[in-house]
Amino acid sequence: MKNILKNLKENFSLWALGIFFVVDLFNPVFKKYDYGAEYPLVLGFCVLLAVLAVVEYKKMREQISWEKIFLLLFGLLTILSFSFSQTKNLGFSEVIAFLSVVVLYLIYANQQLDWKEKFLRIVKMSTLIAVIMGFLNYFMLEEVRMFGPFFNILRNGNVWPNAFALFLLMTWPVLLLKSGEKVSHWRNVVISLTIAALMLTFSRGALLVFGGQIVLLGIYYFRRINKKKILTASAVFVAAIGIFFASNYARSTEHKVINVQERVTFGNDESVTSKQERIEFWKAATQLSMQKPLLGWGPFSFRYAYNPIQKTFLANSDHPHNIFLKIAVENGIPAMIFFLGFLITILVTVFKRFKLLDQKSKDLVFILCLAVTGGIMHNMIDYNFNFFANLLLLFIYLIFIRSVMVKKTDEGKNNATVIFSVILALIALWEVGFLFASHFNHNQKALDYSLYPRDHFQAVAKDQLAEKNFQDAVANLDYELKLNTLDAEPWYLKSKIDCGEEYAFNNADDCETDVLNSLKLNPMNEFKYYMEYYKQVFNGKVEVVKSEKNEGMDFSKFLKKTLNLLDIYTGYVNMNVHFTAYTMNVETAAELIDLLAAKSLSNPPLFDKEDLAKLKDLQIKKIKMLQRMKELRSERTF
Repeated sequence: MKNILKNLKENFSLWALGIFFVVDLFNPVFKKYDYGAEYPLVLGFCVLLAVLAVVEYKKMREQISWEKIFLLLFGLLTILSFSFSQTKNLGFSEVIAFLSVVVLYLIYANQQLDWKEKFLRIVKMSTLIAVIMGFLNYFMLEEVRMFGPFFNILRNGNVWPNAFALFLLMTWPVLLLKSGEKVSHWRNVVISLTIAALMLTFSRGALLVFGGQIVLLGIYYFRRINKKKILTASAVFVAAIGIFFASNYARSTEHKVINVQERVTFGNDESVTSKQERIEFWKAATQLSMQKPLLGWGPFSFRYAYNPIQKTFLANSDHPHNIFLKIAVENGIPAMIFFLGFLITILVTVFKRFKLLDQKSKDLVFILCLAVTGGIMHNMIDYNFNFFANLLLLFIYLIFIRSVMVKKTDEGKNNATVIFSVILALIALWEVGFLFASHFNHNQKALDYSLYPRDHFQAVAKDQLAEKNFQDAVANLDYELKLNTLDAEPWYLKSKIDCGEEYAFNNADDCETDVLNSLKLNPMNEFKYYMEYYKQVFNGKVEVVKSEKNEGMDFSKFLKKTLNLLDIYTGYVNMNVHFTAYTMNVETAAELIDLLAAKSLSNPPLFDKEDLAKLKDLQIKKIKMLQRMKELRSERTF
């Protein structure tokens, strides 16, 4: 027992971080901290950090370096960005996730860690288990892309193949590290399975990055390449390709498979749409970051800031699919510069000190740099560090790289880091209390004091609307709008009160303001805002002539825009673009078509011949759309 306790004390960091990483990666429920599902685990990690900071308090470390300064400035601007956020009800989970890995880096980065190889063994084993899980899911479930452990078992269809692709890009290089002097054939089998799994995610961006990693690998090991290694590498790749095609063939006997040629050559509409949307996101993120360059729009604000300038229906995202643009638009350009500076200073340190290392250490640093490069490059065309396992792995790799590069250590107490970690732990415990009260004691009132209420006040307002408690509902919706000035939904709910249609409460001026604001803030994603607009137009509560509130668009132009969107949308449902067939948007679109068709008969002056012809065509397409919706929903089993 004494030996066990001694071993635990000596390897506490290894076991604590290793166990947390495995639990975070493989649990089937707590996924994605930005939406709140993974929030409890992130809070738990913050509490763990305080313990780790105390354990590592007196360890020898290299004194302050530039990357720490850049990282601290990034963390400070992240906090300030949240303080002035446009979406304060949603961003705190991102703030605390990033602050936690900042503190983790401050605890460990400048130490000479002796448990790096042991932790990397945990990564290797986790990769193998994740890949096996991926193949089992691929053969048994309907989802056409492999997603490994990146799914939420409680939410039908919540699977994330691109997040799994990022994880594999960051872990497959570690499989190249030898555990001993002899080359293991089992290691080559695992690498083949992992590469095949990466291919089965069907992430074009990940495969491009993987190709870049292979090129860098070839350059680094060029002088050590021999005939045997070439044959081994060739066998590994041939086996991976064989596993890929064999897996697709086996799956095709029971489930649908992706057409490989179309996917690779962007030969289908979905592929072209994905490519074009990313370009739109990058342009918009650049534009938005220039509007609020100092502190950005706030953590997790891109979706809401982008909504009003969105060009394509349903083409929205929680992030601009680029890690640096995401930081710039949400946390501010200085925060992006400091984060980039943090990465560059580590890279500079590697270049300066690399030649001083022995060959084994050089190989370790290169492999870890290869994994980090893969992760960063993939997140320049996608973004999946909103899964804490991926974000944690990135910073642990950076810690290990910096640990190998430590040149001279001095004895010194890490007072500032301990203080930061304790403050973070106390904030986390504060939030844990509210989570516990709201979920286990069913005390929703507790969320009034949470730093991460999400849509709590909006949800309370909905209940109050059902109870016809209009005064309190308006108060909660107004408070929601103070927290999130970019959200269209509170305006929509207020219109239900002020327009007096469902709740027998009437305020004509506010009715028009509510309806037009909901449309202005989110004109390209939800048909219910259009539905409310047309209802109130036909009820006479919203003017159909030009209005400054509606940006100078008269009814005729707006009607044609609506009909065009409905026409496009019926095609989206047939192709199930962005899984829209599983949303209530379909039923709302059908209801809107029926409303406009009925009003075209009772209000003929508002509709010209072109509008009437379009509506006639839409009624036919509506029937096909609803049939397609039923087909797709009946097929969905996961």
